[in-house]
Amino acid sequence: MDSTLSDKSIRLDASAAFQLLVAAQSPEVRDAAAEALWPRELAALSQLDCSDVPFESLPYSERVLALLVALVIEANPRKATRLRVQPLYRFLTPGPETDSVRVFRMRHNALDQRVVSPLGGSRPWQTTSAFVLPRCASDTVLQICAWGTAEQRHYRREYKWVVDSGGATLNISTRVKGRALRSWYSPVLLSHTGDRMCAFDRYVQTLFAGSAIRLDSSMIMRLCAGGLAGSVISFSNQLPIVRGRRPRDATLSIEIGPSIDSTAVGAFFKGDLNPRYGLRGLLPSTCVKVGLAGGRTLEELHDIAQQVGVWHGERIRGSFFHHPLRTGLLQGVA
Repeated sequence: MDSTLSDKSIRLDASAAFQLLVAAQSPEVRDAAAEALWPRELAALSQLDCSDVPFESLPYSERVLALLVALVIEANPRKATRLRVQPLYRFLTPGPETDSVRVFRMRHNALDQRVVSPLGGSRPWQTTSAFVLPRCASDTVLQICAWGTAEQRHYRREYKWVVDSGGATLNISTRVKGRALRSWYSPVLLSHTGDRMCAFDRYVQTLFAGSAIRLDSSMIMRLCAGGLAGSVISFSNQLPIVRGRRPRDATLSIEIGPSIDSTAVGAFFKGDLNPRYGLRGLLPSTCVKVGLAGGRTLEELHDIAQQVGVWHGERIRGSFFHHPLRTGLLQGVA
């Protein structure tokens, strides 16, 4: 999963590119995500019905988003109720309550509707369904839950390295450390490209075991030199049972800065962050390259990651603030 400044793109999980397509504020970023997911020449050959305007007149990114949603619905129609599927009458006879909402329709074996998917090959749609598009970042994950005041105070937004004669630790609360060591998904260190840095796993475990990392360790040297800038410590754990209810999943992501004096950026989430729109098997690859759009892609990714998290490699990333591509662009490196 290599990404370099010279590429002028970032390699992302397809679900992250989909989140950009849904929630990015910049049209250039939405177009860059659309290009990565469904090339223009193939999207131009694919057709759906649209409730208020001709489908081909819509912006390219909106057409790609509608086509992707249609593919996901078609791939598993029995589980499509969570994908904002609509009664067909809302498309055929829209009422006042739907006038402001654009509805799309795919028609089974219609002669005038075909799809040329990113996998290649032209065919008719295989089901009939009406649907509306996801509107915001929270629509792209299965469930985001609100935090309780008592729970939230143990999860900080900023973390600092505390250095003393015994070594260095992160100022993570004792309660979170205890939960981390009992979780199904133990804390791991991911590089800025999303690859797991297995050589440092034992140091990450030490952070959560309440012990200091020795200052002469390779991790501390890399921290001081900026070698871990943009890397992420990420893990999931379960919040305690409240009033007999099942434990709720919590995810914590801590992005390391360019030096040991830099504040690490934390993001914490409660709920199920798995993609609501599963693209696996519908695209040629589970990873895509998205253009940087002059740095706007990284800014949009950071905003989305802070809201609902972004799958980047095997874990959730909650920040792109210290990502080398972003900082390089801010410093004028193209």
